[in-house]
Amino acid sequence: MSRRSKGRWASVGALFLIGILCRSPILARQPEEGDELIYRALVEQLEEGRGFTLQGHPILQQPWIVRSEYDVPLFIHPPGGIALFWLLHRLFGEHGWGLAQLLSFSVFYWAMLLLASQVIAPYEAAGYLFVAFLSAFTPIMTHVTSRFWLEGPILASSTAGAALFLLGLNRRRVVWVILAGLALGYASLVKMTALLVLPGLIALGWATSPEEATRSRFRLSLLLVFVVGSIELWWQAWNWEVTGTPFPARFGRPAPELVASNPYVHYITVIRSPWIYLRLLPTVLSTFVPAVALLVAQWSDAPLRHKGLALLFWVATITGAHVALGAIGYAKLLRYIVLVTPATVLFFGLVSANAWHAISAGETLRMRTRVTGVLFVAAMAGLTLEIIQGIRTPFSSADLIIPLW
Repeated sequence: MSRRSKGRWASVGALFLIGILCRSPILARQPEEGDELIYRALVEQLEEGRGFTLQGHPILQQPWIVRSEYDVPLFIHPPGGIALFWLLHRLFGEHGWGLAQLLSFSVFYWAMLLLASQVIAPYEAAGYLFVAFLSAFTPIMTHVTSRFWLEGPILASSTAGAALFLLGLNRRRVVWVILAGLALGYASLVKMTALLVLPGLIALGWATSPEEATRSRFRLSLLLVFVVGSIELWWQAWNWEVTGTPFPARFGRPAPELVASNPYVHYITVIRSPWIYLRLLPTVLSTFVPAVALLVAQWSDAPLRHKGLALLFWVATITGAHVALGAIGYAKLLRYIVLVTPATVLFFGLVSANAWHAISAGETLRMRTRVTGVLFVAAMAGLTLEIIQGIRTPFSSADLIIPLW
């Protein structure tokens, strides 16, 4: 291993350790927020052999619980995330809750570096560092891994699946694609919204793999969808058997009586516009707008353009789906679109590394170099602000991400 390569891995390793240290206070927390208490109750139900339901648990007597939503024979979300909490709770006791989120962060971080190795080459040095910095501190990730929510496990498993799929596609290896399908299938058993990753991921795979491998790309993409779909169908079959329908009408939508009686739920469900995602996303992720500008400035670079558009399609698919869900009565929370995170981090790393390579090599025309240089400085300012936001966010007691301004 060369000295430069050793330095790069030392840097990303140090950033990982800093990220772990910043996440470590969660080991001292206990479930205390509404969703956290519900997940604790589900773990207790499983440990006592009562099944994946809240029926029979004392939490149903709490005044903030709407019985019509939770006093049902099968919980509204799939069991994947709760199973992880249950396993780590059995192994490590009360520390298992925090360890689940530290594990989620760890898987997400190293999966992002694997993604970078498949997408950002040949600009690995700068790209790896940009991706490592954001992977350690990007705000929606730090938000969800500072609470005992399902978004941490779904982010980790879907990012791992995405990285394995691109690895399998670029190497034309079926085994990696099957492993990717298993990881993404598990993610869909944490929350069904993991399925929204598939269109953007497949588009990115086609943008990064060799053009002459069209038939292979098509077969491996179909294999991924088949494996993920087969796993997800198990949950639908279980719902059908227990509740009589594969898609229960409630399906995570807040009950009308809860919306009417709880001011917070009323705010995030009724008062907040479904378009709030389009305002909050570039506000909280300060790298996003400068990265888009850098892509436009480097539009003539066809490989960069194709990869960048695929990543933007990934972001648009997930954000657009949640705008639509918000419009029909679902809550509007930025953590619900946490699955844009791999795409936004990778997008920034890709366009910034490409710009740095062009500026340092002097390969572009003088005027274009100046424009790219100005935008690159703006991107670095955005990176700094996003890291500050990511460090600050977990220390907030609010369940909402509060922007810097």
